Amino acid sequence: MSRTTQSARVMGGHMFGVVAGLIVALVFATGGARVALNIRGAATTMARRREENVDLQRQAQGMLGAAPIVWPVVLFRCAGAVVGLSGLAAALLAVLFIMADIT
Repeated sequence: MSRTTQSARVMGGHMFGVVAGLIVALVFATGGARVALNIRGAATTMARRREENVDLQRQAQGMLGAAPIVWPVVLFRCAGAVVGLSGLAAALLAVLFIMADIT
């Protein structure tokens, strides 16, 4: 097998990983941005579901006292911002790898 064929095979396998990473990173960035920007009330819905789940869990365990502190909407938005920014950083890293393979 010639050297160019071998390097093309290695680059093809590497490129698949980079493109797959780019797709996953964009999904993370999109989902995180949706929660961080509270589009269609995503963060509010998550906070409400969390509160309902805590209440159901406490009832199932037989604890009927005051509910513990539940995450506010702002905390969900901050977590969404972190996920979105990490997805964006991963997407940029994948693009840099693609550009390095092209040149």
